[in-house]
Amino acid sequence: MEPNGSFSMVDPAPPNGGGGVQHEQQTSGRVYEEEVHLIRVPKPLEGERLGLTVQEENGCVVVTRVLSGGLVDQVGHIAVGNIVLEINNIPVHSADDLMALVAMADKSMTFLVKQV
Repeated sequence: MEPNGSFSMVDPAPPNGGGGVQHEQQTSGRVYEEEVHLIRVPKPLEGERLGLTVQEENGCVVVTRVLSGGLVDQVGHIAVGNIVLEINNIPVHSADDLMALVAMADKSMTFLVKQV
């Protein structure tokens, strides 16, 4: 992490044209030196569904289902098997954390996910 609180990003320009960004980031004691993605998702309005099901596996919060037509499906870029690392720069340790962070969000959320 840089002294100003930012993190370094390097676009490795993958040969397959993928949009991944290599991050070296330390947030709340976590360091990510792997391919992770920042994905902005609008906060669900009353009656809307985020459309995301997660499960805790080996200390990670793993996406197990993306509901067709939900906000996550509409935005794209989050798929079954992805690991949710953070929402709005706050680490996600459990499904309960994810639900609480979604409820606390203002107009949108930035998910940091590891795509596997």
